[in-house]
Amino acid sequence: MSQTKYDAKALRSDDRQSRASGRGTRKPGCDDGSPIDSTFLRTHTSAGSEVAYFYEPFPMETGSSFFQVGASVSLVPYAEAEQEIPMPGLDIQYKWGIYKNVSLAGSLSTSYFSNLFHSGIQWNANVDRFSYGFANHVGFAYGFMKRVNLFDNVEAYGLFYMPMLRIGYRFDDFSVSSSFVISYVFKSNSYVNGLSASVGPQNSINDYYCTLVVEQPFLRNLHLSVGFSLGYARTPYQSWMLYNTTDEWLFVPEFFFAVQL
Repeated sequence: MSQTKYDAKALRSDDRQSRASGRGTRKPGCDDGSPIDSTFLRTHTSAGSEVAYFYEPFPMETGSSFFQVGASVSLVPYAEAEQEIPMPGLDIQYKWGIYKNVSLAGSLSTSYFSNLFHSGIQWNANVDRFSYGFANHVGFAYGFMKRVNLFDNVEAYGLFYMPMLRIGYRFDDFSVSSSFVISYVFKSNSYVNGLSASVGPQNSINDYYCTLVVEQPFLRNLHLSVGFSLGYARTPYQSWMLYNTTDEWLFVPEFFFAVQL
């Protein structure tokens, strides 16, 4: 009994001495008991695959997925409308990590009268903070309008293929990414009151565009994307109803933002 009391007193004494010397309570981190540097923690947490963005091609965790919803404003070229007209739109995007380096992504852009949907597989990889990806999307564009004064119902559609190159760099608290995209139109057509009116681009490249976007955490678990795109197109889908009678290549700037849900 006396031996037990002696051992307990010795343990308490050793504990007091350890705390006094700064070696008592071990902080989580290194094997020697030293605390983890906060910069190291932020870097490895934010650069890990548990943080996923839509535009950045950093590999996702297998089975993880998310939606994001946002808005965009495109400036219709002067050559089409005789003045620059802002065209607002709603964007809905989805991304799902199928395997470690493979994801499925989809995007819907709509202004009610003009609608664009595309989806496909993307291969992703990273070297430390730098990431890159290659995607192959196929898509469908559809637009409709009723011209009241002319009693016409006008429709247009297009089928296209969209290869992409994405690159990104992840900082401690945000990510910067760029996308380079080409759209190749297989077939397109327009109709007036159900009758074929004109044939659009066929088996040809319709546009090129590049995107620069910043993505970062926003309001606890939400993530925010803010970016700018510049397109170079023959027939911008946003202004199909204006008809590109000039057959010129036109610049189409677009500003957008989205919130990941």
